[in-house]
Amino acid sequence: MLTNLWYVVLPSSQLTSKLAAVRLLGQPFVAFRDDNGEARLRFDVCVHRGGSTIALTLVDDAEGV
Repeated sequence: MLTNLWYVVLPSSQLTSKLAAVRLLGQPFVAFRDDNGEARLRFDVCVHRGGSTIALTLVDDAEGV
């Protein structure tokens, strides 16, 4: 994957505060809007346990995902 480039992953209308599973260039990501309505994209692997993060619930500040 080329880093520091923009990739289209979802139409803005489909991006909500709920986590959405997205596959980009063969890699798993989760897309969502944070508390300020900003679009966010995170790698869908928990750094602690190596599992998927798609089943998580966002609480307060989405930056803490």
